[in-house]
Amino acid sequence: MAESIDFGSKIETLKKQYPGYLDNFKEYYVLTKQFPNDASYTRGYESSRADIQNATKSLFMINNNIQVEIEKLKATTTILNKNIANEKGRNITLQKKYEDATGEVGGAITMINDYKKIYVLQYISNVSIFLGVILSGVIISKTFRRQAGS
Repeated sequence: MAESIDFGSKIETLKKQYPGYLDNFKEYYVLTKQFPNDASYTRGYESSRADIQNATKSLFMINNNIQVEIEKLKATTTILNKNIANEKGRNITLQKKYEDATGEVGGAITMINDYKKIYVLQYISNVSIFLGVILSGVIISKTFRRQAGS
C-alpha cells in the first residue's frame, strides 16, 4: 500500500495559524474601514484576507485528499473482503477433505462410501453374468432341441 499521509499534522498547522490570520484580518478590517484612503492598511487588509482564503483553500484541499484516500481504502477493502470470502469457502472445502482423510469417523465414512460403489458395480456385474448364463443356456437348449427333433 502507499504511504499514509499525515492529515492530522496539516490540520493542526492550519488550526494554529488560523486564529492569527483572523486577528490580523479583524485588525486590518477595522483600520481599513476607519482609514479607507491609507494604502498600507488596504494592503494589510488584502494580505490578511488572502491568508484566510489560502487557509480555507488548504483546508478544502485536505478535505478533498481525505475523501480520495477514503475511496481508495474502500476499493482496497472491497477487494480484500471478496478475497477473504473466497478463501473462507476454500478453507471450508479443504477442512472437510482433511477431516475425511484423517479423521477416523470421516475416513470410515469415506471408506464405506467407496466400498458401496464397488459393491454396487460388482453386484450389477454378477447379475449381468447370471442373466447371460441363463439366457445362453436357454438359447443352447432350444438350438439342440430343434436339431434333435429334425
